[in-house]
Amino acid sequence: MVKAVVIGRHRMLPKQLEDLRRLGVDGFIQVPMIDEENIADSVEEWASKGARYIIVQALPVHLLHKLYLEASKQGLDVLIARMESIALVKSEEEAEKLVKENPGARTFLRARSGEAVRVVEFKGWDRIKQLHLELEPVTG
Repeated sequence: MVKAVVIGRHRMLPKQLEDLRRLGVDGFIQVPMIDEENIADSVEEWASKGARYIIVQALPVHLLHKLYLEASKQGLDVLIARMESIALVKSEEEAEKLVKENPGARTFLRARSGEAVRVVEFKGWDRIKQLHLELEPVTG
């Protein structure tokens, strides 16, 4: 059984699940949030439970980098969804109409009052092949 760890709170789209099944994934471990202090232990635990992939829905870049480094040590692939922006619309009603054109692969990002609503479409999974991050403190 091939498992994938899903880091995030969002439900995956039917097309995302379909593509994961084609990769051989037949089980999921859902993790709503990741603890920065325990990334190495978490990744080791997931690997011991048969995880092959770590799917990241949204993480700050410094956490994504730490996760990638630890996953690489354990032989796990980190996947991110390739989401194409379809449209910016004025209302959720307009967004829902566009989503209905391809409901298995489309969703929209809710907006704050007065902001545009972004409609996005899943295009496939990307494996993070390399991730280099170099940070430098900014001083005043």
